[in-house]
Amino acid sequence: MDALSKELNDYLVHMGKAAHITDRKMADYMSRILQLLPPADEELLKEHYGLFGTTAVPLEEMARRRGTTPEAVSTQIAACLRRVAVTPEWQMIKPSTHK
Repeated sequence: MDALSKELNDYLVHMGKAAHITDRKMADYMSRILQLLPPADEELLKEHYGLFGTTAVPLEEMARRRGTTPEAVSTQIAACLRRVAVTPEWQMIKPSTHK
């Protein structure tokens, strides 16, 4: 995972685990940024990280639901992270502690 994807991953992990302390404005921005992805990829990230009221789903369960392997789901998540991480939208709003 490259540095841009890692900082987005770290932010989404934090956001999923600490939704109650995530700034509402940042959550709204992140929701809109994820909408840049195709709907299936957006849902994949929401499920993986437990975002916006969803429960985090283990890779094995996600793979079972999609009829694939956990490795394939992990690869797809990494590709989605990369697509979002390089957007000007994420680069503009990412928290300064991650810059």
